[in-house]
Amino acid sequence: MESFILYTSQYSAIKGLSKSAKGELLEALYQYAITGEVPAFSQPQTEMAFNFIRIRIDENNSKYLSICEKRSAAGRKGGRPRKTKRQ
Repeated sequence: MESFILYTSQYSAIKGLSKSAKGELLEALYQYAITGEVPAFSQPQTEMAFNFIRIRIDENNSKYLSICEKRSAAGRKGGRPRKTKRQ
């Protein structure tokens, strides 16, 4: 995965975490986006916040891959027919 999106609606899941836990969470999110592996956490609260955000990341990634596949299939069909020029 090349990128991921954080939503302001997810802030309620992390606002109560300490600064060090927020740093651990951010590092975990980047590692998850790069490797796809769920890291170990030092605190259960950080893991819970990660899982809330991870669910949305996975949904977005699945949606993106589905769109890519549909566009690829359409491209294999030759795409949209060319417009005819009016005289």
